[in-house]
Amino acid sequence: MANEFHITDLMRLFLRRSKLSDDYWSRRIRQVWIEEYGPRWEHKIVDLRFKNGTLYLTLHSAALKNELQLQKPHIIDRLNTRLGSPLIRRIYVQ
Repeated sequence: MANEFHITDLMRLFLRRSKLSDDYWSRRIRQVWIEEYGPRWEHKIVDLRFKNGTLYLTLHSAALKNELQLQKPHIIDRLNTRLGSPLIRRIYVQ
């Protein structure tokens, strides 16, 4: 049937058109981040927000900020692969 949609596609469409989208993706990205990078990073991230294709990370440590700066392309690819969509285009580390 030509009008069949997968529930995931419908959810993405709904979220894209609603104001809930960035909040939902911020929570989902945090969850995927913890699964991918483990609890070591969970406690070092002060704030994680997603807005308009940019992932904003606030960290405690300058050394961790530098480490993330060097790994940005790899992190973007890894998270987008796990999310199943090229949502994250940039990472801004503070």
